[in-house]
Amino acid sequence: MNKWTKMTAAFTLALSLTMSLFTPAQAAPDTSVSNKQNFSTDVIYQIFTDRFSDGNAANNPSGPAFDGTCTNLRLYCGGDWQGIINKINDGYLTGMGVTAIWISQPVENIYSVINYSGVNNTAYHGYWARDFKKTNPPTAP
Repeated sequence: MNKWTKMTAAFTLALSLTMSLFTPAQAAPDTSVSNKQNFSTDVIYQIFTDRFSDGNAANNPSGPAFDGTCTNLRLYCGGDWQGIINKINDGYLTGMGVTAIWISQPVENIYSVINYSGVNNTAYHGYWARDFKKTNPPTAP
């Protein structure tokens, strides 16, 4: 690339960057900000589903993936959506002034028990996704 071409390219780039400072950005119609939820005055309670409340013991995993006493925090403890629903219905959350909840990842996770350095681990946290279009089945193998 010769000197003239480099200078022209640099000038064009500088001019376009300068002009972009004076031209406001416009959102496309389908990205309207009027559809945003305003949580600025809400009390948001983050729920780690598996650790929150076991509302249906029948859907707990079996075998080495589950610890019903929740002493091994690397395994499933049994919390589920029914537990969340029960706590909403009994006023537990509203009694604390909660107006919005944020639940952990609801996607289908891997089912395997993974052994890291001699310690069994499971996808209790919801972040070892297997399928983003499904939820964990009621009783994962």
